[in-house]
Amino acid sequence: MRSRPRLPDSPVGRRPGAPIPLDGGDLAFLSWLGTDRDPLLHIALAARLPGPVPSALQLCRLAAETAARAPVLTYRLTGSGRHARWEPDPAFDPAHHVAHRRVPPGTDVRQAVIDAVRELPLHPRRPLWTLMVIHGHRDDEHVLCYRVHHGFQDGVGAARTVNAVLLGKPLSTPVSRAPAKPAGGG
Repeated sequence: MRSRPRLPDSPVGRRPGAPIPLDGGDLAFLSWLGTDRDPLLHIALAARLPGPVPSALQLCRLAAETAARAPVLTYRLTGSGRHARWEPDPAFDPAHHVAHRRVPPGTDVRQAVIDAVRELPLHPRRPLWTLMVIHGHRDDEHVLCYRVHHGFQDGVGAARTVNAVLLGKPLSTPVSRAPAKPAGGG
């Protein structure tokens, strides 16, 4: 969803929640999905936060609340080739999109984020993102990291999603153009 989600500029001729076909850029970015080179196409936005580490339940609740505010997070890749498309995952479970990563005290935070992205794969049959908490490097802080595949979101889309995560701002439901009506009024 590199160029997706498309925020509706006009509600005319668009249907929220409809499948969204992939474009050439999406297909190119997704060609590495599941390979050892795939993590090179992940975007990770991380914030160092003070205070105690959120529990698995708190992190799962945050992922669920964020997906409710940003419906794009429920979209997954379906089909293949020219039939590939993004569509809502009917079995979406926010628990599949959270991870805790404990690191040794004194670990370099940037390296810990890079290692987590490299070592925790995205499941190709689920929406291509993860909300990770990295902790242990210091007693008084943790890192909250939103990681997404570049084939799913570009940097702007990822930044909008981080706003939904950290600031509670809602995002529009992804939209797809309605099929064109045949000429002659069919």
